[in-house]
Amino acid sequence: MRRTDIVDPDAGKFCVEDIVDHTRFTRPRRTWPYFFFMLYIPFGLALLAIRLMFVVAAELFLFPLSRIIGFENAMYKFYRFMLGIFVTVKGKENWTGQPVIMISNHINDFDIVAVRGSFECAAITPLYYQTFLITKQMVKSIHPLYVSLSDRQYVRDQITKHLKTSNLPILCFAEGGLTSGKTCLLQYHRHLFSLGHRIYPMAISVNAPFDSVLHDHYLCATLTSDIFVMLFKPYHHYTISLLAPSSIKPTETPEEFAERVQKQTAQHLNLFASPFSIRDKAILVRKWMALRQGTRIFTLFPRKKDGKIVYEPRSPSDSAPAAQQTEPVISRGSASSEEKADDRAALSSKNVIERSEEKQAKDKTEENNMSRRDKRREQKDTLFLTRQARQMTPLDDLESIDVLMEGRNPRPDLLKPKETKTWAQRLNQKKSNEDNKKSKKTA
Repeated sequence: MRRTDIVDPDAGKFCVEDIVDHTRFTRPRRTWPYFFFMLYIPFGLALLAIRLMFVVAAELFLFPLSRIIGFENAMYKFYRFMLGIFVTVKGKENWTGQPVIMISNHINDFDIVAVRGSFECAAITPLYYQTFLITKQMVKSIHPLYVSLSDRQYVRDQITKHLKTSNLPILCFAEGGLTSGKTCLLQYHRHLFSLGHRIYPMAISVNAPFDSVLHDHYLCATLTSDIFVMLFKPYHHYTISLLAPSSIKPTETPEEFAERVQKQTAQHLNLFASPFSIRDKAILVRKWMALRQGTRIFTLFPRKKDGKIVYEPRSPSDSAPAAQQTEPVISRGSASSEEKADDRAALSSKNVIERSEEKQAKDKTEENNMSRRDKRREQKDTLFLTRQARQMTPLDDLESIDVLMEGRNPRPDLLKPKETKTWAQRLNQKKSNEDNKKSKKTA
């Protein structure tokens, strides 16, 4: 039962935590959808096993064979059907098929499968798909351009080279990461909008059974777990809308052009065009992972003071009703473009400061560890040389090192001359010790 005596100061305001779902399963779990989901589990597991066998067969035989005989497009549609992906395409009158840049939002890992089955195109593909065995041959069929997403200049060069040498359009997921597809769109990468080419925006939405119970993607999910969950569900229905193409205006900057296309896509999907980027999601992932590991997190909240943006912990007054709150810098639809630009600049500068502080702390920790290791290694060498010179009995390394590190001399009984005994002498000594114990007990 929801409590009514607690007032959420951030209710109705958009924040970075709204970008993506935080757990694989929704809460609360005692609902009718969960009951039907429990009944579906045996059928879902059987369907998952069948689809996994088909994926293995497609990776080993079907995709390589289809490229040889020239039925690659038909194979891709069959592959999409076997995975339970059904697509509805809207706005076909806006499509020309010429070598252009297709910009789309990104919801789950099978977005490229849905688009490739309807349009023959190339795609900007992260490098890790080169070694991901589950989808390696499937990715080869989309004419991938493997790039490191952090190297923006290389991405620009690859896109420009492709548009000059190929007749295929190129698909780019401009957000740079996955979102829930329910609340917002991340910032589009502006370097994709500074190439001077015509942009064809695409709006993707996905519906599947048990979406209210099991999420296709969540904050700390891995690629393999997302694929298994999507293969477990009965089907996914994609709606791909081709929006009106647009080009950069003479008075526009690439950043303004990217923001305009982002708002156009968000308006079509009835979502919020957020000022957050993929970097903000990466910071959120690190914080969430630290929280799951039990690490204490100190969160700073953006506030506006004297016309400047500052970051400070939540104050006790934040527990007051929302009307008495100091308005956060970023709220749903309330900030102008200038304020959003200030917010982005402040967020980026804050991220730089956080990274530098983390690096300094890490370097200091490594330096302390190295000094401890060097000191311990030096003490071990000293003890070894002392034993060799004086023919001492082997010392307890840990105890001796601790003694020397504290500045005290070892115990005198540890510095006895080395005594060599034969096996027979040790056996006789053992028997004599046992006889002494027995005599003491009888006495």
